[in-house]
Amino acid sequence: GAVAGAGTGGGGHAPLEPVLAAASSLVIAIAPATACVRNVRSPSLLLRLLRTLLRLALSCADAVRTQRVLPYFVVSLSNTLPSVRAEALHLIAELLASVSTLQPSDTRLMPDYVLPAVSRCATDPEPLVRCALAARLGLLATTAQRFLETAQWMRTVSLSRESGARGTADGLDAAAATTLRSFDTELAALHEQVSHVIVALLTDAASTPAVKRQLLFDTTQLALFLRRQNTNDMLLPLLITLLNDREPSLRAAFFESVGGVCAFVGRASLQAFVLPCVMQALSDVDEMVVCAALDSLSRLAEVGLQPRASLLEVCEKVAPLLCHPNAWVRYGALGFVSRLEPHFSAAEVYTAVRPLLRPFLSQPLLSLSAPSLSAALREPASRLGYDRALASAAEAADPPGGERERSASFGAYAVGGVDSPLGDGAG
Repeated sequence: GAVAGAGTGGGGHAPLEPVLAAASSLVIAIAPATACVRNVRSPSLLLRLLRTLLRLALSCADAVRTQRVLPYFVVSLSNTLPSVRAEALHLIAELLASVSTLQPSDTRLMPDYVLPAVSRCATDPEPLVRCALAARLGLLATTAQRFLETAQWMRTVSLSRESGARGTADGLDAAAATTLRSFDTELAALHEQVSHVIVALLTDAASTPAVKRQLLFDTTQLALFLRRQNTNDMLLPLLITLLNDREPSLRAAFFESVGGVCAFVGRASLQAFVLPCVMQALSDVDEMVVCAALDSLSRLAEVGLQPRASLLEVCEKVAPLLCHPNAWVRYGALGFVSRLEPHFSAAEVYTAVRPLLRPFLSQPLLSLSAPSLSAALREPASRLGYDRALASAAEAADPPGGERERSASFGAYAVGGVDSPLGDGAG
């Protein structure tokens, strides 16, 4: 706590006295502040009071935060005002994140008290409250795991002291094994509690795209908490279902956040589940989603999770977008291709990558660097010609091959096909 760490190393106790006095004064100030929480009727005053209470608590010992202040924040989760409930979620997460030591009576604080209280907010009728929970769920989950690890350490130290007092090593080994099994069981229970909240936030009929988008911003932290098996079995499939939503900003948010999850779950899940979704998004009707998918491909190329053969397959699909009429899409495609340079030697660029790009070049390509590639590209397609190419593909393609025909049609248009305003390239 703040009091325990206030020493200045001077050797005497005199420097601690002002700090102890200030901490005691803050504890005295907390008492009337908490007494007012239940009685204040003005929403603005109540919000100011709760925030002031947090500032006071952050300067007090950990025991004061968990035993005197936290209950009033949890009570505020039942307030009739959505703004107060949402603010209480933020305050609970911030308060608990600041706690570094636990009292023996607080070892079950998260699974028995805090998580059940905040879990009820997953089905709150107000989107504001659900958004607040989605924004803070990752922090609450990692704090719960940290508390569990602290409780495990406290049990281990206690067993060591008891064994040292009795001088029995065999009993310590048996007790340590039991404690380890207890830790695994409690961690699995924590994973289950958080998983139920995630499922409710993503699948509940009342959850809005804003709630789901807020959860997407914190998926990497949730993946680290849930670990690889739970992420592959539960989190990643749930996130992929968001691509069926009609809201373009939600689909774009998926691609903005999925890179961190892929870096955690590994190459197999990326190739089997995520990459096909990203490739399909290159034909999305909303160009904002296409840009987000291209940015996601660029980030995945940077972390090196894909084999080079897969990078070449992706490059073949991305290449026509180098002549897209939308400048943001062109920049996204250019960014991906330029990220390939560290993965291929100069000879491999000439023999493997350059042939994929040649139809879209107006002059020889010297390297895959962004300036060199940008200078070598053809002029972008016109919006009218692009729309005509897509309409032609939609008319000619069978439903199962629609996306392939659509991409091929635009590729043929971009390299100077029928009715194209572009001249022949000099690739």
